[in-house]
Amino acid sequence: MSSAEIDVSSVCGVARTPVRLNWLRYLGVSRQFLWKAMDSAEQNSPRMNDSQLDESSGDGAGQTAFPLSRVKTIIATVPDALPPSSEALFCVAKGAELFIEHLVKSVAKQYGSNVDYDEVAEFVLENDEFEYLHDFFPRRLTYEVALNRMKAREEE
Repeated sequence: MSSAEIDVSSVCGVARTPVRLNWLRYLGVSRQFLWKAMDSAEQNSPRMNDSQLDESSGDGAGQTAFPLSRVKTIIATVPDALPPSSEALFCVAKGAELFIEHLVKSVAKQYGSNVDYDEVAEFVLENDEFEYLHDFFPRRLTYEVALNRMKAREEE
């Protein structure tokens, strides 16, 4: 298994095909949240409520999948931003959590449970709902294609 895969058996004790979701983990999303979102998408059930997430991850009420300290650090990088209140931090973290859940469910519904960068990038680029994310999810280029583009720009 590559370092870009999550071993499901270590998370929930069941044998399953590893799903490449490490590109989401840099945000601090818990494995339990990701698997709960994937299971919900596979079953085509309605969106999970907070109590379902809390039961699966062991978090208490009022918790999010994102650490509030990381959200606060990200917000602090915005120039001239006022420090957010704890309620605002929670709302931003919860909103990001619900957005990631919606995105992963939508991609999983279209491409199956093997969600990786390429599937997310294709989904984002094909759906107008996520048009504002096009710059964040470009299609991958081979080194040769990227090198040719750089040479073409230099010649101009």
